[in-house]
Amino acid sequence: FQDRFDIMILRDTMSRTNFNPIIGMGSVEEEGIIWHIEFLHTETTSRDRLLLALVVYSDVDHQCRTIVYSIDASNAQDILIERIGRLPLDTSTPVPILLIPLRHYPEALVLLTEYEAGIITTDDIACGNLLYPTCPIARPFGEVKYDGSLYKMIFPSSHEIQWEVLKSIHPVAPAMSILGTLLITDETDTEQQPYLADVLLYAGEGADSQIIAKYKYVKIDRTSESTRGHIVLQTLINRAPSVDSKLIPMMTDEQNVVLNCSGQAKQAGLTLVSRGVHTSLLHKSTSRWNG
Repeated sequence: FQDRFDIMILRDTMSRTNFNPIIGMGSVEEEGIIWHIEFLHTETTSRDRLLLALVVYSDVDHQCRTIVYSIDASNAQDILIERIGRLPLDTSTPVPILLIPLRHYPEALVLLTEYEAGIITTDDIACGNLLYPTCPIARPFGEVKYDGSLYKMIFPSSHEIQWEVLKSIHPVAPAMSILGTLLITDETDTEQQPYLADVLLYAGEGADSQIIAKYKYVKIDRTSESTRGHIVLQTLINRAPSVDSKLIPMMTDEQNVVLNCSGQAKQAGLTLVSRGVHTSLLHKSTSRWNG
């Protein structure tokens, strides 16, 4: 069970005589299964107040809670870890799929479920405030489709969320991560101007996972209007779910081949799985080299 987390304090520098990067460590066991864990942004970068947020599901009372710990790592040899509070989620709350720290609102996070998003602060968790602001995910009424959608969340204030649909993508599983930023060039731009893009990795739900780059650029006429581009940097093949398979004997090079049907909806397909790697002889050298 995922019921423990370790806090490790690393050295600022390394030397040739000491290769151990860890100078201090603390551990906490939390009853239940840790679904999500993230560090929150704070007012300062001091080590005397590090905030760690978790979403923990208790398999005993079947209750899901948001928990925040305060970590004092000013003394690496004596790390102090204190639980600020636990905020239980309603039993009818959909499964939490993402926990997002807010950079511009210190000590605040967004708890994203399958149907809505809520802004929770450490004060809400410490005081047990269940009336934190929430906003349903923007979906067209009555729409049924098998594709996923990439959204942008806009925070006009610390109590308001707005949604902007960016792009239709593969069906998305409850797992994604921001990898960082990257300078890319739009092929449709005649001036080949580089743009700073956000790189996102998301897992596909019965479909291939992808690493994509989202960037914002000004149109060629150089007006004040702007639009957003979307580039797929890499596709990671996902064979799940496997619906059916059949053995086809001696299909190529006297190898047995398994014909597998996998995926769902538009992402479904057939896959040939064989044993070994087929090779071709390109050139045969003599037993003695002259060079």
